[in-house]
Amino acid sequence: DVAARVGVTARTLSGGFRKFRGLSPRGFLAARRLEGFRQDLETLPEEMTVTAIASAWGFSNFGALAGRYRTRFGETPSRTRSSKRG
Repeated sequence: DVAARVGVTARTLSGGFRKFRGLSPRGFLAARRLEGFRQDLETLPEEMTVTAIASAWGFSNFGALAGRYRTRFGETPSRTRSSKRG
């Protein structure tokens, strides 16, 4: 839809995005989701579980999420959550 609105092909748009940002639009969105998830782990009230926060961000495969999260941030989501609570 975005490509059509600006009058280019999806491939051209993706290539330009990759050149500008250094990653694909899909990779950029995945990184933003992980960053938003991490921010919520750090800031939402204690009553919110890691699973509830992950679900709110649209994550359903928690094993895969934990692996990607550990690769990106060097710790598990539950570790982030518990370390921010004190």
